[in-house]
Amino acid sequence: MKLLLFLALMATLATVALSSNGYWGHRESGDTLIYSKDVKVSAKKDKIATKKVSYDPLFSRPRITAVVVNDNFKDSFGAVSTVLQGGVGKRYINILLTSQRSKGIDSTVKIYGKK
Repeated sequence: MKLLLFLALMATLATVALSSNGYWGHRESGDTLIYSKDVKVSAKKDKIATKKVSYDPLFSRPRITAVVVNDNFKDSFGAVSTVLQGGVGKRYINILLTSQRSKGIDSTVKIYGKK
């Protein structure tokens, strides 16, 4: 019985860990939404989908204060987000979204910053 309870707990924790919203930094007074993008990639059987999201404007280059990646899946099958380069305090960011096997990606990336 204890083993069954332990396995159920581990499965629950693994599900929560695999699908997550990503948060880096925090909103500050005076910052604004400087970038927003909905990212969707279709699922492919037995494949892991990836999508790189880049924000690196040419002219107006506000300092990034917060990055939020929302998982739009409601069934615990969302993508994991990883910051590859840049990020909070910088003027650019590269994020990699990685799906679970045989699942797609449906995420919203929001970047806040100050000029």
